[in-house]
Amino acid sequence: MPEVEEQQGKQVIDFAKIYTPHEMQAIAHMASERYVLFGGAMRGGKSYWLCAECIQLSLDFPDNRGYIGRWENVVFHKSTGLTLDEIMPHEAVFDHNRQYQYYEFHNGSRLYYGGLKPSQSDKPLEKLKSYELGFFGIDEASEISRDIFLLLTTRLCRPSIPYKAQRGLLASNPEPGWVKDDFVDNPIPNSRFIPSLPSDNPYNSEGYTEGLRETLAGTIGWVERYIEGDWNAPMEMAGARQLFTWNMIRGAVERDTDIKDPCEMGIDVARGGSDKTIIYLRRGAKVMLLTDAHIANTMAVAEEAASMIRQYNPSIVRVDATGIGAGVADRLSQIFDGTSTDIIHFVAGSRAVDNERFFNARSEALWMLRDRCEQSDIDIPDDSELKGQMSSVRFKIRSDKRIMIETKDEMSRRGMRSPDKLDALALTFGGGSLPEMDIYVG
Repeated sequence: MPEVEEQQGKQVIDFAKIYTPHEMQAIAHMASERYVLFGGAMRGGKSYWLCAECIQLSLDFPDNRGYIGRWENVVFHKSTGLTLDEIMPHEAVFDHNRQYQYYEFHNGSRLYYGGLKPSQSDKPLEKLKSYELGFFGIDEASEISRDIFLLLTTRLCRPSIPYKAQRGLLASNPEPGWVKDDFVDNPIPNSRFIPSLPSDNPYNSEGYTEGLRETLAGTIGWVERYIEGDWNAPMEMAGARQLFTWNMIRGAVERDTDIKDPCEMGIDVARGGSDKTIIYLRRGAKVMLLTDAHIANTMAVAEEAASMIRQYNPSIVRVDATGIGAGVADRLSQIFDGTSTDIIHFVAGSRAVDNERFFNARSEALWMLRDRCEQSDIDIPDDSELKGQMSSVRFKIRSDKRIMIETKDEMSRRGMRSPDKLDALALTFGGGSLPEMDIYVG
């Protein structure tokens, strides 16, 4: 273990025995910007950099408060948490409180750790509001939403820590979305992206990069993204392929179309936890976001939706009536019965209209949205969260030759958040339902 020394009132750790930064890690350690993103490929040393930087910030400033984590608590403990414990100078630790998940150092600093995802009983983001931080570090930052990152930036307010020493630290593999937007393509003020590739890391075993390149060569996009650090590469995963390419998404964002008929609305009702209720309106090909919020219950969602319908008078409103959304769809059908607005109950897992081609109604709806993108017939907001969801969803061709889009639960199991905005967007463009009938599509 490294020895702990006192220099000018600060605890200084000699990490040489267990952590010697390679060239790109050293550059990232010396970065003076308030927000730093490090990484961009597998095995570039991003987690070691993040853990070491968080430890050093704890030791450099007595009575500091920091947080290091990932989206899922269990995933943190199986990955970043192991690295943190491996390089933790335990001689400098006064107490390790596993119940409340923090290390307390002899100088009074505390380093909290764990998962950011709220439990079913937590209010979304409520956990973060009590923090008064000098720094935070998020591993695989693409797993969290931009809202959580922004909220964390507001918690950089530790009075005893100089403003210039307060840091927001991110590590991530290349994934389209807000991280790419805010740090790679259009960097936010006082930020810096420092790339690191497996070839930059001398601690990888000899032949690792070449062997990995050979292994991944047959899978679309993996070499480009995870070895070469290409943030725009298309992806294929375990037989599944990326539904929307980055060129499709970029074209849909950059397009500027005129407002015209039809005027239609799509509503995705939150299932609870960190999910949001999303309401989109489209006029012709142009889409606008009306609601993006955590709403308390289905009656409140119905009231919000009814207000939007009265304001914009769409000819069709498609509501995701799967599960909790059924109550919202039923209530809107009652309110607008006999009016010029048709309320369509959309059930994601029901039979597709073109049942020979699509596995279910949701697969059909999302594929129709993909067709719109390919045909340059869609104009969407420049929204990092929506772009991230579009780039994350996968599809596969089943043995019966039908197209199947992965479910929300399948996305959750691989660490992705619910694609609520994407599903609501698809509903604004149809989904195979018949506008003149109030039916369960199938």
